[in-house]
Amino acid sequence: DTSGVDLEFMSTGGTGDHVGGGVDIWTMTKADASDVGNNNVPTVNVKSVAIDDIIQNKVGPTIDYAESNSRSADGKIDKLFLLKVDTQGHEPSVFSGLKQSIREHKIDFIMTEYWPKGIDFMNDAMGPETECQKSIEMMQLMIDAGYTLYTTSVTSHPKAPQNMARIAIHAHNHLRKPEIQTPIDSLRAHCMWFYDLERDPKYLKMNPKHPNSENYEYKMGYWTDVLAVAPGAKLGKVPVTTNGEIIASRLNSISN
Repeated sequence: DTSGVDLEFMSTGGTGDHVGGGVDIWTMTKADASDVGNNNVPTVNVKSVAIDDIIQNKVGPTIDYAESNSRSADGKIDKLFLLKVDTQGHEPSVFSGLKQSIREHKIDFIMTEYWPKGIDFMNDAMGPETECQKSIEMMQLMIDAGYTLYTTSVTSHPKAPQNMARIAIHAHNHLRKPEIQTPIDSLRAHCMWFYDLERDPKYLKMNPKHPNSENYEYKMGYWTDVLAVAPGAKLGKVPVTTNGEIIASRLNSISN
């Protein structure tokens, strides 16, 4: 959320583990970096930069982000067409560093991963009193600024159990049309649905079509992508994907 902070990253090559030392995403546990994965994996220090500082031309988007490499007055950034955020549960920190850009509609389209359990885990907000708060705050920031939120398909780790949660996700992704929707009537209810998929007994039963599949406690959670569209945003070209056509149709209906 601020520029100039040194962050430690360590990855052993697994799904979603490039989030810093001492984190095991599969089991949702934290420990000393030396206790997790391959001890020979080096830790890389990465300097943080707030996106607001880039859009306000305080820092240039260079390799080392040194102050001397900031953009000149001739190359100022005024607005972004698309921002993609996928930081494995650290999304709230990213959004804390782009509040001004969102409020001023400096970004037309924001695509962010939305992983409620991962967000709570990485921000030490697990538990009934605090879960979903960070996710809701992140979405509310964009809603308050006038952005329209759309969600895409829900997914999970490929090794998640073949239980009834898979059927519920299939129904959510394929039986409800269109694929991209504006379904978030209640931010909390929407967030808690992702938790229900791994808690509600009706979802924990095994899928009858996979009677011999192993059933085990799945801790990694479920996630989707959220596309936020700024007021007045326009697509510059004719879309070539189904999702792009849906967004274009929505934008045209609003402008008309």
